[in-house]
Amino acid sequence: MNWPSHLPVPRAVLFDLDGVVVDSSPAHAAAWTALFAEEGVPFGPKEYERIAAGRPREAVIRAVLGDRPDHDRLMARKAALMHDVPLSTIPGTLPFLDALDLPYAIVEASRAP
Repeated sequence: MNWPSHLPVPRAVLFDLDGVVVDSSPAHAAAWTALFAEEGVPFGPKEYERIAAGRPREAVIRAVLGDRPDHDRLMARKAALMHDVPLSTIPGTLPFLDALDLPYAIVEASRAP
């Protein structure tokens, strides 16, 4: 790997899991759709793109359902629904990581329910 000489050479790198290593958008869309269906609220791809894509769980729940006393339950349920949807790596990510020749870690900034 050719590194620009004017920059310090990294000793290790971090990669975000969600949206960088794995394509999580389909899983998030499916989990939101399932959660809101359980609450009797239709929620499809257009709503996902307009309301939920890239936004924190708290904001999405409030945008769709308003302030509710069971907000924490809904956040936990959305997180649980994510575990039911398979994720796949973004094409080329794993070969890139293998070719790095540097220690790396895959991290996630999402809060637990």
